[in-house]
Amino acid sequence: MVNYGTYHSRRYNLSKRLRTVWLYRHSLKESDGHLTEAGRVLARLRREQMGRPHIGEGYCTPLARTRETLAELAGYEIAKLTCMKSLLHDEKTVEGAEIEAAYNILGNVSLAQYMHDDRITASMFTALICFGQTAWAALLRLILASPAKTFIVVGHGVLIESVIMAIHPGTDDILYTSLKECEGVQLTLDEQGICLDTKWFIGNPPSH
Repeated sequence: MVNYGTYHSRRYNLSKRLRTVWLYRHSLKESDGHLTEAGRVLARLRREQMGRPHIGEGYCTPLARTRETLAELAGYEIAKLTCMKSLLHDEKTVEGAEIEAAYNILGNVSLAQYMHDDRITASMFTALICFGQTAWAALLRLILASPAKTFIVVGHGVLIESVIMAIHPGTDDILYTSLKECEGVQLTLDEQGICLDTKWFIGNPPSH
């Protein structure tokens, strides 16, 4: 016989421990690195598509385009914003030098293009993937230690794609999904940081 009171109590307690994390590539930018007006509009429409959630904490690179995208996605109502230099590669490290060499060849393209370009060596591609793993480990420590339940992370495309690969090891989905500006995923994490559900935010959000 099922004790429905206990069942619903367990479901309620589980829902209180769940965390929602959105990972996004930055929106459309000007040549000076700031968002274009179209980029701001795109991020606002994406926020509407997300359901206008209250965001407890946000993490981004120190770059203007990521900070501004995060602010638009959060509706300028965010309890805590952290700019993380560690979300950018350090050219002085061996891994960072490999990443910089890859960027110098292809620039701002998708992870899939890096994988399939003969000029990108195995060590360069490995560095890109490992950087995503390192970045996610750092983010996850902050997320799990936080009392907040909702988070947004904004970075450049390859970073976000490599982080998604770190979360879902063994899946090739991201190698066939090139994130365009202001595209990303919504993750549902349990109390240990295990991803229970992934929802993609791909394509143009509906306009109102």
